[in-house]
Amino acid sequence: ITITVPSNTVMTVVNSSGLNVMKSVSAAEAGVGDTLTYTVRIQNIGTVAATNVSFVDPIPSGTTFVANSVVI
Repeated sequence: ITITVPSNTVMTVVNSSGLNVMKSVSAAEAGVGDTLTYTVRIQNIGTVAATNVSFVDPIPSGTTFVANSVVI
């Protein structure tokens, strides 16, 4: 006698956020007085919204921040 007992298949979906951060600069080298443009791209590649996220990008030494130049 063979008895077959079907089992229940359980699928668990894990929802999580995942941030991808990429930073680029407009020139590999710069001289005194040149302007560099930094671009930062932050992308949520997860399955749910990312919450309580903060981003800090220190100004590189030897450079000066140009007021009112940030574009979001």
